[in-house]
Amino acid sequence: MPTTETRPGAAPPRHLLVSGDDHAGPPLPGFAPYFDPEHRDDFDRYWRARPSAPLAEAAARGDRDALAGFLEAFMRATGGSPAQSRAFAERALEATLGLFDSDVRKAHLDAEGIVGEVIFGDGFVENQPPFSDIMEGNGQLFGGKPWPFDLQLAGARAYNRWLAEFCAEDPIRRAGVIQLPAAHDVPALVAETKRAREAGLRGGVLVPPLEPGLPGYHDPHYDPLWAVAADLGLPVSVHGGNARAPDGPDAYGASEPLASFFHFTESTFFDRRPLWFFMWGGVFDRHPKLRLVFAEALAHWVPQELLRLDEMVDMWNARALRERLSKRPSEYWREHCAITATFASRGEIELRHAIGLDNLLWGSDFPHPEGTWPITPTCLRHAFHDVPADESARMLGLNALRLYDFDEKALRTHADQIGPLATDVIQPPTAPPSDYVGMGLR
Repeated sequence: MPTTETRPGAAPPRHLLVSGDDHAGPPLPGFAPYFDPEHRDDFDRYWRARPSAPLAEAAARGDRDALAGFLEAFMRATGGSPAQSRAFAERALEATLGLFDSDVRKAHLDAEGIVGEVIFGDGFVENQPPFSDIMEGNGQLFGGKPWPFDLQLAGARAYNRWLAEFCAEDPIRRAGVIQLPAAHDVPALVAETKRAREAGLRGGVLVPPLEPGLPGYHDPHYDPLWAVAADLGLPVSVHGGNARAPDGPDAYGASEPLASFFHFTESTFFDRRPLWFFMWGGVFDRHPKLRLVFAEALAHWVPQELLRLDEMVDMWNARALRERLSKRPSEYWREHCAITATFASRGEIELRHAIGLDNLLWGSDFPHPEGTWPITPTCLRHAFHDVPADESARMLGLNALRLYDFDEKALRTHADQIGPLATDVIQPPTAPPSDYVGMGLR
């Protein structure tokens, strides 16, 4: 008989599955009503100047052909063959509508067995948080200059308003992540964080991007932001590629796809960078309630990195550093950090005790093509087969409940109906469908 409580050392018949990394956002014109009046003209010029503006406008009106066109173009741009891209666009169209259609989204997540999700911004179908991309990119993704701060802030506020409404359509299951601009005006970021949390966003705060002229995350410049995040119980999140290289606009150049390849290659370093900034810089000591989450991230690097950092703090010439720190790096990790292994690999799950069984979360990346949709049950069996059910339960959902303040009782009621059976997840995987293009079977 299904239970509503999880006993130590036991797992329920069905796993309570929470994705720590999903995405949402309408095609750009859909953000227009959420801008303050003084920035509506700026936003109108912004999206209308983009090469895909007619397609985005049609998609925002619900034109399915326009949305399919975005999907096909995305797959072609990322290396898919014409036939493969066309087939994916046809198959994924319904799920992609879930980026901004609540009913479609719920239907797909139910089919996947997912009862809760942490939602980040997007960019899959010309639906990124406004002004969070580069200025006058025209197809260039990462080598250009950022937009002015006031426009970045206006775009983040508009996105947060939209996301708060979207999450309010299913508040028990959705925890939205607050979008912030670069920290040129920290009081403004603090005010937006408080406003967005009051509006209902509880999935954390996306770490502000570093830009030239700004200090590193260890600097007291950021302390008011870290303090309000800790006080509000909001983890600070790094999400695949958002802690971008501050010298990227100058170092990567304007040639695409070369600039993008530089970014993607180096993003694994810059995404990890806040870890040692927060540790060495004493951020966790100044803000003992603060949590730092690495989302849409590979997790295999954690054990080796913690070993390296522990070795560094033990070096003969690190006495001054040791005198400043209250804990060893591996201890900071265990107490303050978590990592969402989006499309977790079998190898990463085998490292679960070295990473930290209570520090490891699972992510679907819905509805992106590299994620586990639409074969999440197969991906779960691939990564978690033969893992004790009580350990899988923690990584697949219970850790996320603790971190993101989900209502366990409410989610358990739903999980008892649709969650993946623990007796299925523990079995070896079945053969995947031939047309699956994601990375959920690493």
